[in-house]
Amino acid sequence: MSFEAWIIATGVLVGVSCGLIGTFLVLRRMAMLADSISHTVLLGIVGAFLVTGSLDGIPMFIG
Repeated sequence: MSFEAWIIATGVLVGVSCGLIGTFLVLRRMAMLADSISHTVLLGIVGAFLVTGSLDGIPMFIG
């Protein structure tokens, strides 16, 4: 099996398992809102760094 096939297989397995666990948590009303907000903030910070290429305070705050 090639390296790319392992990457795709791993992505599919992670996606399926996270989808099942996420659905279960939403149905049990345990959706962990704080975790989702913190992951969204992390994505904004990474996006701001990729766009600006610096760790200055203002772009990180906007991100």
